[in-house]
Amino acid sequence: MSAPGLVRLHRKYKTRGVTFLSLSNDPREKVQELIDQYDIGWTSGYGASNAMIESLGAPNAGVMVPLLYVIGRDQKVIWSDRQARYNHENPKQIIKSLEQAIQLALRKTRVVQRGNHLPPTHIDDPFKPNRSLSISALSSTTTLAESVD
Repeated sequence: MSAPGLVRLHRKYKTRGVTFLSLSNDPREKVQELIDQYDIGWTSGYGASNAMIESLGAPNAGVMVPLLYVIGRDQKVIWSDRQARYNHENPKQIIKSLEQAIQLALRKTRVVQRGNHLPPTHIDDPFKPNRSLSISALSSTTTLAESVD
């Protein structure tokens, strides 16, 4: 499981303009258990429908699969783990690759302040030609758990 590595990266980069967000189809209670177990300090959505998660670009054919994205300030997906955890790739390598993507994004954008939120928009996903990820749905149709920051 890569949750401890994600928590470490969140703590390291949260003051440098990097925002973490989780979205799950699990009920609030199950998401809260994970938040408590791993001391997750970012906003976590719960109870999302399969259709909503698929609309965000997480292909699943009816099976929920963990997926990580790095989205730049220009709203473009600049990195994805391409379902590496589902494909049993080494969690330490996934976290290392994620951190490299974060560092590259920070160098490119020179972000120095934490953003409040992502504006409603569509994100071009280079891993899925001719498909966009809609993040505006997060603010309008998903119930978000309270942030534990």
